[in-house]
Amino acid sequence: DPTAISISGTSTITAGNSTTLNANVQNKDGDVTWSCDETSWTATGDQVTFTANQEGTYHLRAKNNGAEAVFELIVSPAPTPSPTPAPTPESAPASQGA
Repeated sequence: DPTAISISGTSTITAGNSTTLNANVQNKDGDVTWSCDETSWTATGDQVTFTANQEGTYHLRAKNNGAEAVFELIVSPAPTPSPTPAPTPESAPASQGA
């Protein structure tokens, strides 16, 4: 049988979070190796965790026995925490030049 790989996992996360991906391989031979087109991330195994620190679209590849599958992960920007209003400085007299 030809090798076939399917990848399952959450396809949208926010920056700073992780997603767990599972590779389901028909006719597997050895370990599944993973890579990402946009980063230097690599991993090995049927279940791996990818952490996205930057927003963007990532293409995660699972390879085994000459077959490859690509999983597209969309990473949205992390919500910006609502800034605490800075205390208004007392209006100081403008410093006069000597």
